[in-house]
Amino acid sequence: MSELKVYKWSVYLGRGGDLEGMFVATKEDVEASYGKTVMIYEGCGKHSNPTVVLAEDQFKVKSEDPAVVGFVRAGGSTGYDPLEYIHHICDVCDMWSNPEEVVVYWCEEHEVTICSGGCEEHKKHVGCTLGEFTG
Repeated sequence: MSELKVYKWSVYLGRGGDLEGMFVATKEDVEASYGKTVMIYEGCGKHSNPTVVLAEDQFKVKSEDPAVVGFVRAGGSTGYDPLEYIHHICDVCDMWSNPEEVVVYWCEEHEVTICSGGCEEHKKHVGCTLGEFTG
């Protein structure tokens, strides 16, 4: 496992403002988040739900010092940790779900994400020609 580092995440949303945060993660966890979508409820004020696709240029390593990592882990983090806000869109109902609320199935052609909100029974109707999924 890779060493923990302190990262700063920052993204400019135009007139809506900025989203940023300081958090602790491994390099592998941060790199695995690239291309994933986060939605932060009321992140830029009441009734704002900005969505952002995570990208490499939004993350900067601020420290690798174990003392600083320990401080941030113990409560010194600020702002948003985007890794906690990764969401998935159900391929059946198009609703947003937290990672704990979805099941991802694969067939030979593609990956299918299905929420636990009643869409499980419809998994064979999402366009896979094989109709066979394994989780």
